[in-house]
Amino acid sequence: MLIMIIFKGMRFMRMSLNSIEEFIKGVAKSIIDDEARAKMFCFKGLCPNLISRYKLSKKAATAAEDAANLLRKGNFSSVSYHPAPDRAELRDVKDYEIFDSRKEIFQVVMESLKDDKLKVIGVYGMGGVGKTTLVKQVAMKVMEDKLFDKVVMAEVTQTPDYRKIEDQFAFDLGMKLDLNDSTLERTDGLRKRLNKEMRVLIILDNIWTKLELDKIGIPTGDVDEKERMIRNDAR
Repeated sequence: MLIMIIFKGMRFMRMSLNSIEEFIKGVAKSIIDDEARAKMFCFKGLCPNLISRYKLSKKAATAAEDAANLLRKGNFSSVSYHPAPDRAELRDVKDYEIFDSRKEIFQVVMESLKDDKLKVIGVYGMGGVGKTTLVKQVAMKVMEDKLFDKVVMAEVTQTPDYRKIEDQFAFDLGMKLDLNDSTLERTDGLRKRLNKEMRVLIILDNIWTKLELDKIGIPTGDVDEKERMIRNDAR
């Protein structure tokens, strides 16, 4: 199935790029020919024919509009996504020193992520001891070492806002969920996007209460074999 999807995607992209390439070649030749005609009646091209110049500028404007229409017609979202933007809060913890008291926990979490038998890793402790900073440092290390293809992270809080959690996941995946879509459509879209990745690390931070995973694209009581989850419980 993966080969079929990639093949279809490559074929579609190649067709679209060929269309754009042919369009650019045609426009370039046409404008170059008109440029030559515009200079035809002038001494060494220093006094261009005004009527020809006017026609040339109109043709260039039309070409620009046609190019925009061609790009709009090419729906590249089926084969690619925008690169996921960097999270500022993750960059902020990059230079934080890992205290000796946390180093052992940090190493245990990192080693656990490499164990395919462990699907969910829980981080527990009293509030204010640095659990959130720790999991952010883990996220940074995972991305630096490329242990997973994607890292998605969301803050749950005392009153979980499932749409906000979905939007945070979507941000990390470089996609945008439609606000007008139903809950089912958003959840299904997010799940399909997660399934496109080979290995995904899901980090749920600041959990205070039971979370219905199926509402954020993760089947209830299950974590896919390609996924790992870090739960940072606030209590």
